[in-house]
Amino acid sequence: MNHFPLPQGKGHIRIPNLTRSDYISGEGRFHGFPTRQGWSIQQLEDIHSLAGRPGSDVSIPEFFQNWLFFGCAIEVFSISGVVVSQSDLLDNDRQYVNTRRLPSLIRQWRQRAQQTGNKNSATIIQWATKTALILKKVSDYVDLYCIPYSDSKRGRQILQHRHPNVPLPEKVWVSIIALGHTLTEAMLSIYGIVRTRNKWGSSSLLKQKMLNRGWCPMDVQRSLRDMGVDGHYYIAKSSNLEVNISHDRCTQSQCFARNIDEVTYQQKHCCESGKCNMVLVDEDLLCKIIDAGQVPVCSWDQSKKRLSLKSSTIEKRGSSSLPFLAISHVWSDGLGNPHHNGLYQCQLDQLQAMVKAAATDHKLKGQPVHFWIDTLAVPVRDTPEMKERRMRCIRQMASIYKGAVGTLVLSANLRQIPSDAPEHERGLALYLTNWVRRLWTFQEGMLSEKILLQFADKVINMDHMICPEVGRSITRGRCVTFPKQASVAATSSLFILRDILRDKMFEMMGPMYARVGPLAPAISALQFRSTSKLSDETICLGALMRLRIARLLEVDKDIIKEYSAKGVQLEKVSDHERAERRMETFLSMVRVFPHDIIFNSHTRLTRDGFRWAPSSFLGIPSGGFTATVEGSFTTFDKQQSGLSYTGSGFIATMPCGSKNGQPLDGDLLVRLPMPNTKLLEVVVRKRKARGELLGNTWPTGRKYAFILRRPLQAGESQSSNASKLPKTPTNGPELEVWFETLFAELNNDHHEIDVVVGTVVHGDEEYGSPKDVTTIRHEFLANLTVLNPSALPEQGLDELELLKRLGINHSRRSGHEQAQDSPSTDEDEEESTTDDDDDDDDSLDSFDSAEFDLKEDFETSSDCSEDPDRYGDVGTGAGDETQRKDSVNFLDDTLSEKEWYENTIEDSDSEYEDVTLSFKEICAPAETPLIETEGVLKGQWTDWLIR
Repeated sequence: MNHFPLPQGKGHIRIPNLTRSDYISGEGRFHGFPTRQGWSIQQLEDIHSLAGRPGSDVSIPEFFQNWLFFGCAIEVFSISGVVVSQSDLLDNDRQYVNTRRLPSLIRQWRQRAQQTGNKNSATIIQWATKTALILKKVSDYVDLYCIPYSDSKRGRQILQHRHPNVPLPEKVWVSIIALGHTLTEAMLSIYGIVRTRNKWGSSSLLKQKMLNRGWCPMDVQRSLRDMGVDGHYYIAKSSNLEVNISHDRCTQSQCFARNIDEVTYQQKHCCESGKCNMVLVDEDLLCKIIDAGQVPVCSWDQSKKRLSLKSSTIEKRGSSSLPFLAISHVWSDGLGNPHHNGLYQCQLDQLQAMVKAAATDHKLKGQPVHFWIDTLAVPVRDTPEMKERRMRCIRQMASIYKGAVGTLVLSANLRQIPSDAPEHERGLALYLTNWVRRLWTFQEGMLSEKILLQFADKVINMDHMICPEVGRSITRGRCVTFPKQASVAATSSLFILRDILRDKMFEMMGPMYARVGPLAPAISALQFRSTSKLSDETICLGALMRLRIARLLEVDKDIIKEYSAKGVQLEKVSDHERAERRMETFLSMVRVFPHDIIFNSHTRLTRDGFRWAPSSFLGIPSGGFTATVEGSFTTFDKQQSGLSYTGSGFIATMPCGSKNGQPLDGDLLVRLPMPNTKLLEVVVRKRKARGELLGNTWPTGRKYAFILRRPLQAGESQSSNASKLPKTPTNGPELEVWFETLFAELNNDHHEIDVVVGTVVHGDEEYGSPKDVTTIRHEFLANLTVLNPSALPEQGLDELELLKRLGINHSRRSGHEQAQDSPSTDEDEEESTTDDDDDDDDSLDSFDSAEFDLKEDFETSSDCSEDPDRYGDVGTGAGDETQRKDSVNFLDDTLSEKEWYENTIEDSDSEYEDVTLSFKEICAPAETPLIETEGVLKGQWTDWLIR
């Protein structure tokens, strides 16, 4: 990996040379090497192929390194006539691998390709396809024997089936991955392939090295997703610049180390003595400006040691009566103050100097000398009057950042990097800065007219942070991509969502899209952000989506009133309870969600009516419901207090059995009779859970609903991408398609379906639910696996026949389709240039769930002797109050990588027909009796109310 850049003063990892003889080409060239060495295909590709070989067989590691590293490089270069020997990739003493000559060899490859012809020439197409097949083969064996830390579906699937007998040391695998990454990047560039991504992953070795250097597990996981192995290698060799911060308590999805405790928080000095005085704002004047609905802006006279406070009125985006710069910072860097509106003199000296320099260097409109910073401008005293003013400032936050001529970003990480540092250092510094990992700074960046980044000596416009150095690196043969990947990852979520909202892209698609459209990209952008107060999350999201955040800020009053009605005098609402209630309020205001939201694998809300929803979007696993936005919606029914959902599923009653029922962790084997007289077998397996809402067993005599993420379809069996390759390409466009197909992510998990398991609520009339709607209480998630996909009929019933059998009028359509055709009655969805809080959150009153004529075709079975008090009254939602209070989501918010990666399933548009089911539960203990029951499969247009 000697061709990869390193931080100054760091050395490369030494990769041992395990070969005793050089790679020799021959019959079949690269692909024939195993046969020439006496290996069969079964020995190479069978998941248990190495199990019978002696552990001391030294030929195993030698074979794999000779083939997948040296053979790969030698054969790839030979295709274009570039002669490479084994010694070209070794140190002089041949003890260690050394890739220092790799860039020179890639330049020769590029030169020969340019001399041979263009992308459409037969020779170039032949070179490209031969090269791609070699790299794909190496990639397949890396996937089989090594963990390719990648957030792609391909990486997630391979991780679940990783070979237990790894034939090579981890260091050698890293070198093979690094070679594959570099040659693939060179190949895509040389042959002009633009639509295929370089999808090589990383290794557990580099991940562990990053963690050992003190990097936050969340940052490590984020880098494994966003960058290639060259970036992982650089970070693994870099020192963490954070001072006095330990990430021992952090997880892959959440960082706790950067959260602050207001009780112990201390503002920091930046002067050497650390003894200068704190300067406070004029609180009376501050209150007067806020009460007048204006923006308090500051300026600091260093010579007179005087802090001035003036008012500014927002006129339009980027313009106000008194021009000012907004300051965006992270409190953990030491610029906050939870007790007073004040800053140390040394901080004010620096702050005013940076504001003046930014205004001059970037020729900001009005040459502002004034600035707005929350530490000085948002009241912090804990009196009722000050709390009200603080809420008013929060509601005004969006207008402040929009009205500022620009936003100056102050981050301790960036301020240690010189502005003339190499582009890869600056790009990575931005990617790893605290500013891109905090919740409030996301909102501030999103709403800003211009984002200016303060480096050690100079301010740089964020728009200029995309690194042109990457293109030069590829043409020079180094093929280093992480600087651009880091810059894009740090900025794209801000720029893309900002442009979407400003251009009102989703609003032009209709009122339904206007609500649900911005939600998914916003949630995706929040995946790796954190906050000290979880209750702030919905405030930021609400401001971005132009909701009335005043309603979110007032939930404390509702909570206190509810406690008071129970005879409890609550003095202070906990942040946890405030966060959950704000999330409920936020969801009821948004009202429209991607169809997959019920399958989210995050910690869920616990109150009936909202148990389908995540308690927070921060740290939510990627690849979940956030990926599905277009075409399929579900709506929150305020009157019924639940989510109106249309989709496939089945209902079954657990029969009377033993007193304690059957273990919840057992597998339910479902035998499903199909129209072709075959018997389809599927297994329903409950996912590992953090809490047990149903106890540890299935309560007998209960009726359960199993809602499928997608209908079953023909062709559920696994198939390889290789069998689907199109014909040999003959021109450039065909070559693009051929590459896309060859390197497409594996789709071997579409035989596994996510399932929501819920308790059917008896007595729907108590909720006023229509008879055609099945009301359930969301309990937990499970996976449904098709064991014999060949039993599925190749051709299903046509749509009219299916509708007829389901008892649906053929003119009926799903609720979200009807909703999209309904005209909007809301006249208050215009964006305000100064105060977005005036937007109406009830704009979807015209989108009530459509009623359907679907027959309820299942038998009720409740003649059991089970004690009803044991589980509470699920039907009315009253139940055992203690049970409800203590209940938590079944899915742990910190999942193992394997559990995390099991959550993404492909969608489908196929249909179901009504059939009778037979269930058997397979339990681990042999003496545990099996359960048999019957149920009814519900079609694709079944209506559910999920509480």
